[in-house]
Amino acid sequence: MDPILKNKPATFGEIIDSRLEPIIQRAKTRNSRNINKNRLTLKKVINLYSKTKVNAPEIRERKNWLTRFSRQLESKSAEWNDSLEAAFAGNRRLNATNSSLQTTNGRLNAANGRLSTTNGRLVTAESRNQKIELLAPTRLEVEITRKYKMATPANGNFPKLYSKSKTGKTQIWQIEVIKQGPAAAGGGTALIRVSYGYLDGKTVVNEKEITKGKNLGKKNETTPYEQALLDAQSTWQGKVEGGYAENLGNAQVPGLASDNAVAAHKTISPMLALDYHKAGKKIIFPCYVQAKLDGVRSIFFNNALTSRNGKAFTGLEHIIAELAPATKAGLILDGEVYSTKLSFQQFVGLVKKKKFTAEDKEQLKFVNLWVYDCVNDQPFEERLATLKDFFSKNKFTQVHLLPTEECKKKEDLKGFHDKFVLEGNEGLMVRNKQGLYQLGSRSNDLQKYKEFEDAEYPVIGFTDGQGIEKGLVIWICKTKEGKEFHVRPRGTHEERAALFKKAQSYVGKELTVRYQELSEDNIPRFPVGITFRDYE
Repeated sequence: MDPILKNKPATFGEIIDSRLEPIIQRAKTRNSRNINKNRLTLKKVINLYSKTKVNAPEIRERKNWLTRFSRQLESKSAEWNDSLEAAFAGNRRLNATNSSLQTTNGRLNAANGRLSTTNGRLVTAESRNQKIELLAPTRLEVEITRKYKMATPANGNFPKLYSKSKTGKTQIWQIEVIKQGPAAAGGGTALIRVSYGYLDGKTVVNEKEITKGKNLGKKNETTPYEQALLDAQSTWQGKVEGGYAENLGNAQVPGLASDNAVAAHKTISPMLALDYHKAGKKIIFPCYVQAKLDGVRSIFFNNALTSRNGKAFTGLEHIIAELAPATKAGLILDGEVYSTKLSFQQFVGLVKKKKFTAEDKEQLKFVNLWVYDCVNDQPFEERLATLKDFFSKNKFTQVHLLPTEECKKKEDLKGFHDKFVLEGNEGLMVRNKQGLYQLGSRSNDLQKYKEFEDAEYPVIGFTDGQGIEKGLVIWICKTKEGKEFHVRPRGTHEERAALFKKAQSYVGKELTVRYQELSEDNIPRFPVGITFRDYE
C-alpha cells in the first residue's frame, strides 16, 4: 500500500482501493495497453467523485485526501519516471508511458482545481509547480491545513484540538459559536465559547458575545453570527499553526520544533535566549558553551535566509548558493550573518539594503553565515552531532560551523566568557545538552552570559558634539519613565557624520543601547548605541 493511502477515511477509501490502487500498480507494468486503460478508469473515478452528493464532513475528508493524493502523485511522478526508464531501457514504449503518467497527473490536478471551485473552500496554492517533499501523514495533514484553510462549519462546532504540556499532560481546547435570539436577517447575537483544560480534568469556559457584524451597509456585510464564525475560525486556525492537532495521537508541546510545527509556518522564528544572571539555575552542568557573536540572527529555511522576524535578506545569494546540500538534507540552520573583515555598521548596512552597487557586491563577499544550531525535535547534543556530521561531509567557503565547547562546572563560565570577549565577541552563550528547540520563544535551555546589559530605547531626537565631535551624531533617547539621556553610537567619525546628515529619518525608531548598569532613575550608565534593528 502506498504511504499516502494509509489511514484513509473509510468512505472514500473504498473508491481509492478499488479504482486508484490498480492504476498505480498497472503504471509500473510493461503493458502499454494498460496505460490507456488507466486514463479511462481514472476519468470514471474523477466523474464519480465530482457527481457524488455526500454530507459536508465527508466532502471535507474527500477534498483533503484527493488534494494530498494529487500533490503526492506530483512529487512521486519523477520517481516513477526514473523506474520506468530503467525498466523500459531501449523500448519505444517509454515515451508513451511517460506521457501517459504526465497526462494522468495533469487530470488529477485538474480535478483538484474543479473541486476547489465547486466547494469554494480551497485557496489558490502558493505555487502549483512548487516541489512538495513526501511527508509523513501527520506532517502532511498540517501542510494541507496551512495551504487550504478549513471551511467554517455551518453549525459553529469546530473540531477539538489537542496539545501536550511540558510535563507530558494532554491538554484539550475547543471553540464553538452559538446563535442567540431571532434568526431574522441581522437579528439576534452570537456567543463565542472557548473551553480548555486537561483531558479527563476540570474544564475552564470563557464566553464572548458578538452583538453586531462588520462592514455594515457594504457588500461584505456580516451578521453577528457570521462575524462570530469568522472570528472563531481565525482563532482555531491560529491554534493549529501554533502546534495544536486535531488528532490526539499527534498532540505535542506547542512551540517545540517538530515536523508538524515546521510545516505550519512559512518562516521559522528562532529560539531566543534568557539572561544567565536571572535564569542560570536552570542550566545543568556539564553544559555546552559558544561565543556570542556580534552579528545578525538568521535562519536558513526553504532555500532562503530570513531574519528572526521573517524578513528575507537580499544580496546574500553567495551564501544561499552554498547551502544546496542543506536543502537536500532537509536541514533548517540557525546562526548569524557575520563578518570578521567589516565593521558592525558596515555589514549591517549591507544586509539592510535592497539594491547594491558594484562596491557593495564586493564587500558582501566578506559577509558569511556562522551556524550554531539546527531546528528539529532532537536534544541539542544530537542536533550538534547532526551539524558536525553535515559539515564534515560538505566543504564551504561562506558558511562556517561555530565551535562548541563543554563547560564542566559553573565556576568555569567566567573563564570561557573572558576568553571569547578577548577574541572580539560579545560574550558567552550557554546551552543545556538535553535542551529542545522552542520556536519563537525564550528558553531556559539557551542563555546569554554577558558582563554588560542592553535594551531597546526610542530615539526622540538628536544633536552633535563639540570640538572634534562637531557634526558627529549623538542620539537623544527616553526611558519608560520619560527620562531623557544622550547616547553616542559606536562607529568611526565618518560613519557618525553620515548618520548625522540623515538623523531625522531615525527619530521614532528603537535603538539598541548597551550599558554597564542602570542608575537609581533607571537611566543607562555609560550607554553606547549599537544598532537600529530595522533589518529584522
